[in-house]
Amino acid sequence: MKVLLVCESIAPAQTIGAIRWTKISKYLKKCHGEKIIIDVLTNTKNNSYVSKPCPKDALLEKEMRYFDHYFAVPVDSRVIRLKNWYKKAVLKNKDCIHPEEKQNHSFGIYFKSSIRKAYQLYYSWIVSRTLVSTIKSKAGEYDVIISSYPSIWPFIVCSKLKSKNSKIKWICDFRDICGRHTSSFLNYGIWHINYVKKHSALADAVFHVDDFIDTHTDKRVKDYTVTNGYDPEEAVVPENPAMFNLIYTGTIYGNLQSVEAVYKAINELIYEGKIDQNRIRILYAGRNGQLAQLMAEAHGGAEYFTNLDVIPRYKVLELQSKAAILIQAAFNVEGDHCAWTGKMYEYMMSQKPIVYVVNGNIPHSFPSKYMERLGGVCYEASRHEETYPDLKAYILSKYREWEETGNVTVVQDREYIEKYSYKVIAEQVWEILNNL
Repeated sequence: MKVLLVCESIAPAQTIGAIRWTKISKYLKKCHGEKIIIDVLTNTKNNSYVSKPCPKDALLEKEMRYFDHYFAVPVDSRVIRLKNWYKKAVLKNKDCIHPEEKQNHSFGIYFKSSIRKAYQLYYSWIVSRTLVSTIKSKAGEYDVIISSYPSIWPFIVCSKLKSKNSKIKWICDFRDICGRHTSSFLNYGIWHINYVKKHSALADAVFHVDDFIDTHTDKRVKDYTVTNGYDPEEAVVPENPAMFNLIYTGTIYGNLQSVEAVYKAINELIYEGKIDQNRIRILYAGRNGQLAQLMAEAHGGAEYFTNLDVIPRYKVLELQSKAAILIQAAFNVEGDHCAWTGKMYEYMMSQKPIVYVVNGNIPHSFPSKYMERLGGVCYEASRHEETYPDLKAYILSKYREWEETGNVTVVQDREYIEKYSYKVIAEQVWEILNNL
């Protein structure tokens, strides 16, 4: 079987999106190496071609050996000119705004957001034309082509290849939450729906990372939930925390990912004399570090907060191994129901206690139903009176355990966690590939 992956996020880029198909490909090759050939068509390898150049992920770069061929795309001068214009016109404003926060921001920011979407559409049109011309002479060699969204251009490329080669099986992969339905034009709403209906009409199957994504594809198309996961070979042996470190890794995209409840609980415990402020730290490693800093200052945690900004992923995994508690946050609102974030899969293999903060007005989120299996606790803003005492008690219990023993322990449902191993997920994909 010969497979072509068409995607923007792939090794060696240091993005959470690059992990998915790099790891699935790795285990497909390790388990079925002689039966499958995997080629990649991407614009990521040449940094001058992408809209936001990413640093390389040293761990993912090693996994590139599992790809049989990596098609390098020639640089199009139109992309460079467009990118330069975009950086000057739009990227000066880096706010990432959710519709729930609209009333707190100016029209100017929303105007720039709409420009960003228009840029992505035009950018994808240019890129897709170049990539189709690169691969069209070889397209007939493939049994399966897989497009991973976002960005838009992989779907456009595969749509064109499929229209010219009807025998090819095409899988549309929605690997990110931006595939969810929203009513906001600025958040992958109307144009997303119209785009998907147009460009995925020829698809043979659809993958989505959770059950909350509405892909808007034809109901006759085969539909599969193929989650993200973790690579067990990247697991780091957990260490005893030198300090009582609460660590948040990943990206905070806006105020709906606030961890105000965590600061509130810690400050109350400090005030009550149950926690020594000099022995506790909150560490943040990810993009939008300035926003994380502002949140710490706003919620009274500036004295024990440290912003590490973006660090290499192998260092992120090492940092997680030194945590007393790992923190993650999401939001559960109408049209945006949260599931596990990408970082949560890394947390699953860390063997560390986890606090999951769910903001928004929809109660009983997916994390709230399954956090017990991870040995953690889930706080929901929509059920503050019910879940806040549990959050506070959990932090205190782990602090007392650490104070008495120098370590923290966690009891987890390993059978549940192991189903998110990329080795298991790759077997699911292999079975689907063979039954298209």
